Amino acid sequence: MIQFLNLVSGIAWLLYLVCGLAVLLAIRSWWLAQLSRHHTIYSLEKEVAGERGTRALIVGFVAAGLGALVFMADANSVVSTPVVLNRSPTPNIALLFNTPTLTSTARPATLPPPSPTPLRGGNPPPPQPTINQPAPPQRSPTPRPTATETVIPPTQVPLPPQCSDLNARIIAPGTDAHLSGSIPIVGTANIANFQYYKIEFGAGDQPPSWKVLGDLHRRPVSENVLDLLNTAGFTPGVYRLRLTVVDSTGNYPIAPCSVRVFIGD
Repeated sequence: MIQFLNLVSGIAWLLYLVCGLAVLLAIRSWWLAQLSRHHTIYSLEKEVAGERGTRALIVGFVAAGLGALVFMADANSVVSTPVVLNRSPTPNIALLFNTPTLTSTARPATLPPPSPTPLRGGNPPPPQPTINQPAPPQRSPTPRPTATETVIPPTQVPLPPQCSDLNARIIAPGTDAHLSGSIPIVGTANIANFQYYKIEFGAGDQPPSWKVLGDLHRRPVSENVLDLLNTAGFTPGVYRLRLTVVDSTGNYPIAPCSVRVFIGD
């Protein structure tokens, strides 16, 4: 069916031209039949002209209907291709600031001893005691906190799965991606003699069995959404997603593409 639609889309302009000419010729034939019917005076010629006009109308309606069918087939064969953007991680690096710590040492103040003053009469003055002033207490500075280096590791972006052919591959989600909620599965499923493709899932790194996600898809896709995965009904753990593209003979000439993911927290 898809090959027939593609064939019709390829020659749509020629079919439009043929249908348009057929409609114009039918209108001309009907008009000439009406003129002949009004200008003749014989009933037999009027009857023949009426039949010729009726046949012209039938041909015109059939040509218009064929043109409408060609338009619908051409519209159904159009497939849009969006652009998928890839993002690269940006690491964040914190700066290191070091604050030096200052230490001050206080020196005690020492007073010189008083010098004796001589008196008249030759008698020395009595000795005066020396007074030593205690040193003021030392104040230790308050330690300031030292900045500690904090390094934020870059965000790990899941790598795309390694598939053998670009015409049957899963682009996103990537390998070991953590999935939660409704996740679109993006990729390409477009091979020669395409018949359908399917998305399957299985529990574990090497699933013992596979289940089809949703329905079989009968239209090829190129770098677009293949299907949607809703993780609400899944048990948290390791799963594998697999893409299989089948051709018109019922075989898959390209090996299925699978990717390991984590569902849940």
